[in-house]
Amino acid sequence: MRKVTIIALLLVSSLMLFAGGSKEADPNAPIIIRVGLSEAMDNPIGIFATEWKEEVEERTGGRVQMQIYPSGQLGGPREMLEAVGFGNSEVTICTPTDLSSFVPQMGVLNFAFLFPDAETAYAVMDGEIGEELGKYAEEAGFKVLGYPEIGFRQITNSVRPITKLEDFQGIKIRTRGAAIHLATFRALGANPVSVNFSELYSALQQHIVDAQENSTTNIYQNTFYDVQDYLSLVNVFYESWAVTMNNDFFNSLPEDIQTILVEACQEAVAHNREIVSGMNDEYLEKLEGVMAVNEVAPEEMARIVEVARSVYPDYAEEVGQGIYEQVMAAIGAE
Repeated sequence: MRKVTIIALLLVSSLMLFAGGSKEADPNAPIIIRVGLSEAMDNPIGIFATEWKEEVEERTGGRVQMQIYPSGQLGGPREMLEAVGFGNSEVTICTPTDLSSFVPQMGVLNFAFLFPDAETAYAVMDGEIGEELGKYAEEAGFKVLGYPEIGFRQITNSVRPITKLEDFQGIKIRTRGAAIHLATFRALGANPVSVNFSELYSALQQHIVDAQENSTTNIYQNTFYDVQDYLSLVNVFYESWAVTMNNDFFNSLPEDIQTILVEACQEAVAHNREIVSGMNDEYLEKLEGVMAVNEVAPEEMARIVEVARSVYPDYAEEVGQGIYEQVMAAIGAE
C-alpha cells in the first residue's frame, strides 16, 4: 500500500513538473478570453463584442485572443454567469436583470420607466452610481468593464394598441421573471407571465401570452411582427447590458492587459451607443410597414409612469436602500 502511494505521488509530481515546464517553454502563449453571448452577432451586443475583440487583439499584438460564442452557445444567461463566477469561462455580456440574481444591487436598473432618456441612463451608469454597482459586483466575484446598450424596450401585443393606462387591463404579457417586473405589470392591470426568450415566439404564436417587450431591433430581427399586430412606443425599460468578467481572472492579468481591456471596452461602448439609436430607428421604420405603430400622449404616459413608479419603494430594501436613494435622486424621483 505504501509503495502504491509513493508511486502515485511521484506520478503527480511528474505531471506538475511537466505542466510547469510547459509554461516555461512557452511564456508567450496567448491569453484566451472566451466571451459568451445570448445575442446573435448582428445584434448591437454582438457588434459591440466584435469591435471590442478586434481592438483588444490589435492593441495587444495578439497576446490576447478573444473567442466569441453568440446565440447562447455556452448556455442561457444564468448558466453563462455561473460559468464566469466559477472561473470556467472568462466573460459574458448580460443584462442587469440577469446579473441581479448574483448582485442584488444591480436590480435597481430593472425598474420600469426608470430613465426618461438615454442621457440620464449614461450619467447614472458611467458615474458614481455605476462605480458603486461595480464594487458590489466585485464583492460577488465579477468585474464589470462597461455598459453597452440595445436601447429602450417597446411593447407589442395581439389584442389592442396601448394608448392609455386602461389598455393594459387583462393583457397576458411575457416578462423576464424579475419580481419587480411581475409586480409592475400587475399594478398596470396586465397579467405577467415568465417565459424564456428562446420560447417566446412560439408562446406568442400559440397565444400562451398576448404581448412582450423588446427593442425595435430585437422585435424585427426575431420576426415578432409575424405573430403580433400592435407596437406601442412606451420606453418601458432601458436595456443596458453589463460586460462581466471573472474578477480573479481580471486581477491575474498583467496591468497593461487590464488597461487595454478596459479602455477598448469603453471605446466600443461609446460607439455602441452612437449606433444603437440609428439601428432602432431603422428597424422601427421597417416595423411601421408590417405593424400598427402608435405613440402615447404625454398625459397618458404620465399616468402609466406614476403607477409603475408606485411599485419602486417595495423593492428598495431588496436592491439596497442606499443605492435606491441615489438612483431616485439622479432621476428626480425622490
